[in-house]
Amino acid sequence: MKKWIYSILSIVVICLVGFFAFDKFGGNKTENKVNTETSKYDSYIKSGKQHVQDANYASAKVDFQSALKQKSGDKKAELYLNQTESFDVANQLFGKERYRAAKVEFEKVAETKNGLSVLVKRAEDNINEIKHAQKNIEKFSIIYDDAIKDFRNGNYKESLSLLDKIFNDASINKPYYKDVLLSAKKLKEANQKSLKGEGNVEVDSPDFESNLTKNSSSYSNNSDSSNKEQSSQKNEHKYKGSNEYSVNKSDKEVNGKKISDDSVQNARKLINKAGVYADSMSDQDVRNTIKAANKKGVSVEEYAKTFLK
Repeated sequence: MKKWIYSILSIVVICLVGFFAFDKFGGNKTENKVNTETSKYDSYIKSGKQHVQDANYASAKVDFQSALKQKSGDKKAELYLNQTESFDVANQLFGKERYRAAKVEFEKVAETKNGLSVLVKRAEDNINEIKHAQKNIEKFSIIYDDAIKDFRNGNYKESLSLLDKIFNDASINKPYYKDVLLSAKKLKEANQKSLKGEGNVEVDSPDFESNLTKNSSSYSNNSDSSNKEQSSQKNEHKYKGSNEYSVNKSDKEVNGKKISDDSVQNARKLINKAGVYADSMSDQDVRNTIKAANKKGVSVEEYAKTFLK
């Protein structure tokens, strides 16, 4: 009798062990697949954040795109991708001395809710630097205007004294102020020639603020700067602004009608005409501008002048 009991217990134990082994290793393939995808997603997000920390934005974007492939439509991955793209293009614009356009992109990054805090901090630092440079330009413009008035009134020593305020400023050698420095040097030379009685000397009254309020892309004509310009332009064309990967059908429509490619290109021209650097905008950014202008009942150009500058 005992042998039968032991036999039955042995069979029960074997069945239980087999059941648990099947459930763990082959009984729930769907769950295993989901766990694998989640693991890959987490890995890409972690890697992307580390690349952002290391300022390797190109690799970070690839990681966030890979995370989206694991979880299509995932809000966190979309948010990180869009924020990183905006910061990357802002850096490129900043490097090409297009400070106003760069400031617009940095502001997008800084205003991102629940985004990467490291990008918010870097964007805010750049925005503050540009704002500080804009204030300095205003200060230098006032000094230069007074100096050129003295020069034209024959007060050459007074003019030179004012120019010293520009030359002695600790920040004057920063790239933002290269136009100011060049003009100040020319005016100084004109004052010195006039003091020596070398005849009438004419000087210009340049618009220094254009270097920070317009899209300046001036570079010296050497191979290094030329390569830098081409490289930035090449990378800039890859920018997708509002991530095209996650755009819905309704995002490409206005009043229920599809916004055509021709409409996007025409709107881009109007945005540029308004003084806004439209080349840093993706097609979806332009569509969003078209939709916003339509909602307010104004033209694209008028909307850009009022809300995008």
